[in-house]
Amino acid sequence: MDNTYKKLNDQNKKILNDYEKHRLKVKDHKPQTVKIQIQQLSQYLSHLNNKDPKDVTREEILKFLNKYKHSTQVILLIILKPFYRWYLGIKNGNSLPDYITEIERKPEKINETEYRERVITEEEFDKLIEVANGAMYRAIIDTFYHFGVRVSELLSMNTTDVKYDGEITTIVVRDSKSIPRDVDFRGRPEHLMKWFETLQQHKGEKDKPLWTAKNNTTRLTRQVVWHNIKRCAKGAGINRTITDHDFRHTSVTNDRKNGVPTTHIETKHGYRHGTPMMGRYDHNKSKDYQDWLREKKEETDVTYDTLKKQKERLEQKHEKDINDLKDQIEILMGHYKELTGEQS
Repeated sequence: MDNTYKKLNDQNKKILNDYEKHRLKVKDHKPQTVKIQIQQLSQYLSHLNNKDPKDVTREEILKFLNKYKHSTQVILLIILKPFYRWYLGIKNGNSLPDYITEIERKPEKINETEYRERVITEEEFDKLIEVANGAMYRAIIDTFYHFGVRVSELLSMNTTDVKYDGEITTIVVRDSKSIPRDVDFRGRPEHLMKWFETLQQHKGEKDKPLWTAKNNTTRLTRQVVWHNIKRCAKGAGINRTITDHDFRHTSVTNDRKNGVPTTHIETKHGYRHGTPMMGRYDHNKSKDYQDWLREKKEETDVTYDTLKKQKERLEQKHEKDINDLKDQIEILMGHYKELTGEQS
């Protein structure tokens, strides 16, 4: 538990401990997710100055929420509602107290232009690689871009967690918000493979981190990764914030655009089947799909036309050779008939 939890009184510590056990029993609630919820609730109970949560006022909840940006407020309300339902013993279908239900934080209307900027273009990816501070950070950006993993998943990788079979590169994700898994990419990410095969500090050593801090022994931290991504974005001249999660948005969007089936995208990115998160992370719109269909049609037409022209060129190029070969065959047949006495 963090320092905020340690400052709580015994009553509120017990409340959180009991609630954590309860949440872990709920279907589809992963330990990492529950851990984050408990951390947020620790902040909330600390804000209440160890007051009993059932004695809270609407104004106190609002004061707590208003310390955060709008999108975080929405998430905090999602965490608070089941907590109060459990703590007050309210069954599903029955209403929560007014001091909870009267607070609404609907998701803000998305500005499509700004929202779509979470997708990192191929040109921006190349620029980030170019300005990255050393081979390890080039490999990290390479991994984020091609595999769409979370930062915690990337940092959990060990020295033996990359495989390439000549066609597909697979990385092992050990620490996941959902489940540990293998993540595949068709191709050979140049910078990741260079780091894995040649430059990593603990090559071949079992259970050693693939990404290490300056001392080359401890596992790299997410704060250092975030700082370097920010520095790379500035150095690449990208005039907006770039985060590790933007690579995840990009990966889902690109997979959808390339026609990868939804179930495979969910498996790759560690989502449960049918998750609404797919809509949040996919930045393709109807117009994009229409453009994609037109692009595919053009590619098909061009491919057919190219093959047709190539065939015509080959036929013209070899027409003389074919005719010469026919002449030679006729001459040889003539010689054969003369030798065998066969009449024409």
